[in-house]
Amino acid sequence: MIEINNDNKEKINSALLVSLGTFVLSKYDLSSSLVSVAFVSGERMKSLNYSYRDLNKETDVLSFCSSKEEKNKENFLGEVVLNYSQIKRQAKELNNSFEHELAFIYIHGLLHLLGYSDEREGDRVKMIELGNRILLEFERL
Repeated sequence: MIEINNDNKEKINSALLVSLGTFVLSKYDLSSSLVSVAFVSGERMKSLNYSYRDLNKETDVLSFCSSKEEKNKENFLGEVVLNYSQIKRQAKELNNSFEHELAFIYIHGLLHLLGYSDEREGDRVKMIELGNRILLEFERL
């Protein structure tokens, strides 16, 4: 199950996020898991990035995995926090539609909840390739 919280004034395509999130979770046999998705301002994202990663800058996505107790008790996988304005800027820079960039970044955040890491360059490249493959599969549905 996908729960969406939007703290922005921007309209979000919730149906896309729910169907894409459900698709990704089902690929990993986690259809019964709960994921919270939150849209926050650039300022809030910068604050979160500093608090949790000691990086004093905005980022497009942060993922927060749930504790083992939450996973076992509530089937809560974790939260994906998205920065609408950063994703919009990136879409423009990369000549992508906003929805394409949002979908890719959202998948990236979900992959972090599933245990993938991009701390090392080789792992980052693998995550990007996997994210692109999943997005392509989803778009073909």
